[in-house]
Amino acid sequence: MSQGQEVKTRPMSITQLSMYQKCGVQYEFRYAMGIKIPPGVQQIRGSAVHRSIAYNYRQKIGSKEDLPPDVLKDVAAQAVDESFAGEVLLQEEEETVGVAKLRDATKDTVVGMTQVYREKLSPQIQPVAVEEHVTVTPDPKLYPRALTGIEDLVDSNRIVHDTKTAAKKPNADAADKSQQLTMYSILEKARSGQAPAGLALDTLIETASGNRSVDVQVTQRTAEDANRLLLRLTTALHGIEAGVFIPTNPENWWCSQKWCGYYRICPYVRH
Repeated sequence: MSQGQEVKTRPMSITQLSMYQKCGVQYEFRYAMGIKIPPGVQQIRGSAVHRSIAYNYRQKIGSKEDLPPDVLKDVAAQAVDESFAGEVLLQEEEETVGVAKLRDATKDTVVGMTQVYREKLSPQIQPVAVEEHVTVTPDPKLYPRALTGIEDLVDSNRIVHDTKTAAKKPNADAADKSQQLTMYSILEKARSGQAPAGLALDTLIETASGNRSVDVQVTQRTAEDANRLLLRLTTALHGIEAGVFIPTNPENWWCSQKWCGYYRICPYVRH
């Protein structure tokens, strides 16, 4: 199957939608042309924390007990080591620091975030599903293609969680506006046969000064919310299938070498 044919048949994810909304050219590089870039330090940080959380929750489904903090910190640290053993996309200022120092600093951050999560949030949660990969085919009148995604966590209260890492506290309405959580509501209904009782945005925060905390926002979604997301997906799909990949406004903060891995090869920006 050619890359173009795959684009026209590939199930749509919220990651794809968000990228297309942010910058059509970025979507074209990644999904239409199949150009993958190595992870940056921020991606490594987020994935390492996710690995330690998932490692704990998978065993907690049966054991009903959290693993000791040191075990989870070791899992997070190992994830960082494995990522830095491969290719890493470094920014100019990061290149001057050096890979070894960046790795150690990243490890300190993910270990600290893992400990905060283990102490403040994990004891309150009993998981029933962890990183479930779900694919659903909606009513073709609402959306003509399959949807797919991975639910971070479903707890015993039927609340679906999305875990993020950040350098500052999210806006107070972040969970209410989250497309990811709306997609989770669709996927969870397909997975379990019923809509989730709630949706939670769990954000692990480490500020520039090194302070760490957890922010939790709980929200709800209705059938109308799901339909609005399907409308957004359908509109994006029309553009993708027509080969319309509009570059983002260069004034947007993410249109920079620091925040876009494709910046160096983008024909629309000043180099």
